[in-house]
Amino acid sequence: MVSRRHGRYEVLVIGGGVTGLTAAHHAARSGLSTALIEGEPLFGGQIATVEQLDGYPAVGALSGVDLAVDLVERCRSLGVAFHQAAIESLTVGGGSLVGLAAGERHRARAVVVASGARLKRLGVPGEDTLLGKGVSQCAWCDGHLYRGEDVAVIGGGDAAAQEALVLAGFCRRVYVVARSPLRAKPDYVNRLTRLDNVEFVWSSEVDEVLGSGAVEGVRLRGVR
Repeated sequence: MVSRRHGRYEVLVIGGGVTGLTAAHHAARSGLSTALIEGEPLFGGQIATVEQLDGYPAVGALSGVDLAVDLVERCRSLGVAFHQAAIESLTVGGGSLVGLAAGERHRARAVVVASGARLKRLGVPGEDTLLGKGVSQCAWCDGHLYRGEDVAVIGGGDAAAQEALVLAGFCRRVYVVARSPLRAKPDYVNRLTRLDNVEFVWSSEVDEVLGSGAVEGVRLRGVR
């Protein structure tokens, strides 16, 4: 459904991740006029950056993008209106009013806030200036750009392990930088340790991202 600049709905969902899409889907299935607002370029949230969902009760292998696309299409088929803009204001009472950066104003009897979470940043010098120039938060999206290169994955949880597994298929060498032994699922850890082009850098964290115009390396510091 094409969004309107000014609308009145029974339910308005803030957030286009899996939770928001699911909420919009259930509201629309219940016969309620529903709209969904997402400030980012793509709907689906963080799940859209996952190459293959592990533990999701679906038939066969399923990527995060596949799930996000399926949810969006299901919502569209039920008449959910999609608005892509940042929220500037939210006034509650007597019919909630939501103001968007694009100049849109929408009223709703109920507002569902499913704004989710943002990917954690390192917060070190060079990270912001080199974002998109070698600093990436999605191996599944950007991994092919680093084909044949040496890359570093920072972290020791499930997300970092999944990113390292994806990059190992593109890159010459993958350095996994972690402050402590990996906390990822044993299956991920076992798969990583069997790869010849994956090297672990223990008891370390990034102090600075190096480079002028593009990433040239990272400076590490030891931790205990």
